[in-house]
Amino acid sequence: MKIGVLGYGVVGKGVDLLLQKNRDLIARKTGFAPEVNAVLCLETSEDERFCNDIEDFMARDFTVVAEAMGGVEPAFTYVKRCLEAGHSVVTSNKALICDRGAELFAIARANRVGLYYEASVGGVIPVIKTLRDNLAQDDVHTVAGILNGTTNYIFSVMLPEDGSEGISLDAAIRRAQELGYAEADPAADVEGHDAARKIAIIASLLTGCQVGLSDVDVRGILDITEEDVAVCKSVGYKIKLIAEAKIDGTAVSARVRPMFVAPTHPLYHIDGVTNAVVTESDMAGEIMLTGAGAGRFPTASAVVSDIVYALASDYASEADCDLPRACRHRDFGWSEKSADKLAADASKTRYICSVRSPLPDCRELAKAGRETIVLTEPLTEEELKAHETVYGIRWCRAALV
Repeated sequence: MKIGVLGYGVVGKGVDLLLQKNRDLIARKTGFAPEVNAVLCLETSEDERFCNDIEDFMARDFTVVAEAMGGVEPAFTYVKRCLEAGHSVVTSNKALICDRGAELFAIARANRVGLYYEASVGGVIPVIKTLRDNLAQDDVHTVAGILNGTTNYIFSVMLPEDGSEGISLDAAIRRAQELGYAEADPAADVEGHDAARKIAIIASLLTGCQVGLSDVDVRGILDITEEDVAVCKSVGYKIKLIAEAKIDGTAVSARVRPMFVAPTHPLYHIDGVTNAVVTESDMAGEIMLTGAGAGRFPTASAVVSDIVYALASDYASEADCDLPRACRHRDFGWSEKSADKLAADASKTRYICSVRSPLPDCRELAKAGRETIVLTEPLTEEELKAHETVYGIRWCRAALV
């Protein structure tokens, strides 16, 4: 089976190299031997597979397309053309799926092909397949995760696991840049937009409705203070940038914010650039998935996994599958209808607060001079604001326990 690749940067090249290295292994395990036969990129090359014109690319011989360009345009236009031409498309492009996914799913549906996007959310972690396939029979009501490795690394060096002295937020960002974990402009990471797009994609899948970036309450890490770090140490918690979605049917509450994570929570132990997702559902209970959230080969591995899935679902011959192709293909997208907003009472949060007077139904964690550090019961933001004046709340952060 021949594959076309749109873009030949970190991910596109990784897909090509992985397919070259493991072609025989993939063939032995799956019965398919995919190889890259066409590449659209800006650079010139003597490799006859390469071209830098979309018309030239579309004239090539391939079955499935792997989009690895990044950004919304021209990726949207090119993916649209491929779907309309009868090619299933695999992508790692979170901006494309978050912003224009519903439109592309409709086009794929009309042309009886697939649009697959596992790599757009958690790198090598099979988040989408788990929610889509393994939990299809279950009501998933909460998803919480560390979906940005850059900020997780930053917090890991600000609050080292071994209890040693950490470094400042600014110094941690610079170190992440030096190590290649953060871009020269780290805004998408530290302002929370990267994680927000990923949780929006998850929420869209679970509700079957469009959840866009503007539907996510996003708070980045730039307002984390020395006091936050000091309090975190005193109570034995860690700070993590948590992306969270709470679901009830087609209603959703989606947030990205720094949270104090308790040692009892599974995400407490996820450090460095590692990503992790915890799902909660009625029948299966709590499930945790963890792994590399970015990088050439982890992301390429997720893309190739979707390529094999697409080949098996959309292009296997009648002899290889009992069902005709039209019956085999499943729609894994969502509609353009906007998701409803979850009621405030259904999206309460615990908080760690510094108070002068005891809060009702709270647990004392530490003393800080004349103030007490407490963990509240779940509250809405309105309930928290009502308590601020009455109980002298000077400082607080959301908590994950």
